[in-house]
Amino acid sequence: MVGFPVLSMPVCLQNLTVRYGSKAALCMVSAQLEPSQWVLCTGNSGSGKSTLADVICGTLPAKAIVEGSITTSGHRVAKIWQEPSATFSPYRTITEQIRDVLRATGQLPSLAQSLLDQVGLAAHASSFPRQLSSGQIQRAAIARALATQPDLLVADEATASLDGETERDIVELLNGLRHAHGFGILWLSHLPAAVLPYATEHWHIEQGSLQRVAGAKPSVGPSLAPGSVLDRPASELLLEAKHLSKAYGSLVFEGISLRLYQGRTLALIGRSGSGKSTLARLLAGHEEADSGAVHRHAPVQLILPDTYRALNPHWKVGEAVAEALRIQGISSAIRQQRAKEMLNRLALDDIDLERPVSTLSGGQRRRLLVARALLCEAKILIFDEATNGLDAELRTSFLALLRKLQQELGLAYLWITHDYTSLPAFADEVVTLIHGSLQEMDYGANLPA
Repeated sequence: MVGFPVLSMPVCLQNLTVRYGSKAALCMVSAQLEPSQWVLCTGNSGSGKSTLADVICGTLPAKAIVEGSITTSGHRVAKIWQEPSATFSPYRTITEQIRDVLRATGQLPSLAQSLLDQVGLAAHASSFPRQLSSGQIQRAAIARALATQPDLLVADEATASLDGETERDIVELLNGLRHAHGFGILWLSHLPAAVLPYATEHWHIEQGSLQRVAGAKPSVGPSLAPGSVLDRPASELLLEAKHLSKAYGSLVFEGISLRLYQGRTLALIGRSGSGKSTLARLLAGHEEADSGAVHRHAPVQLILPDTYRALNPHWKVGEAVAEALRIQGISSAIRQQRAKEMLNRLALDDIDLERPVSTLSGGQRRRLLVARALLCEAKILIFDEATNGLDAELRTSFLALLRKLQQELGLAYLWITHDYTSLPAFADEVVTLIHGSLQEMDYGANLPA
């Protein structure tokens, strides 16, 4: 096993305030991260968690105004993100990219294999990022972080895109590595259940202020109120897949069939790597099945989980949402009008069309993707982990908005998720993808814990 020395000095924050203009993202924060600690930091979206991470990692934007002090001198800090695939080049193997880090830190490139062994990816050394599941690419990101020999590992919503079982596997892996190497972990999350058994300290940030939590589990937030979702009558068939088969690396589908109806939601669950996203691409027409057929009776749009890659960060909001209208040759004036109307419908009426996409929050980008899909006149929306990275309150409001749009416009949803808590109120039917086949589930009693 690759070992490395770890510094014994804590990271110290003293009366730290971070401002963007007149707005304070952090306010008079004082805290210490001791060596080998696992600090859980919770808080809603916009509370200041990511700003705290940027302070510690030294990645604050130049426009940030910093008051107070932070002592990280001599510490090696590594970071892993919620969407690690966006941080890897798709054109080079994961081993090559880990070797880059080893060379940059003056270490032997041959140590890459040992790092992959430690995270359980020994058999995937020659794989490209696109060939790995969400859980596997997060393991690759951990191996790359270990290549820096960190004193502190900062994880920002690092398991938000993973199913519950894979999340637990990743958390247990990190806990073992923490004990083996002696580094500390700062874990930023609004879904902390998997980490609570391992955390040595719990911080909570609210409106930029940090408080220590003793012995209390944070609230998961409001639940989606049940309505008449489960009582909707059968309606027009908008999409039918018949006997789909697909070989994709080690993944094999056999005879998958499903139907999507107007005004109804089919939820698809399954472990990371089970093939949910591959099935979504087949249904949306982004890939072809080896056999079988997909009959689409209405336009389909796939809402991707990674909003950073789905939207060009250099574009303005108006350009991004009305891209399809521009391709159709519709005039600029009409594009702007229709874009504004759709943004109003998606509760984005306070967003300036000239605002850069890169300045939007995660929740705003999610709704922007839906607005763009609806401007394409889609009647079938396939959501792949669409609530990743949203805190409980934002998740609830987003689901309520989607349900309202579905009722008003007669939309069909395929809802791919590992968040089972909202399914009884949101989904009409639940199926799970196991070993390449679909199985129906009684989600009133048998959803995974």
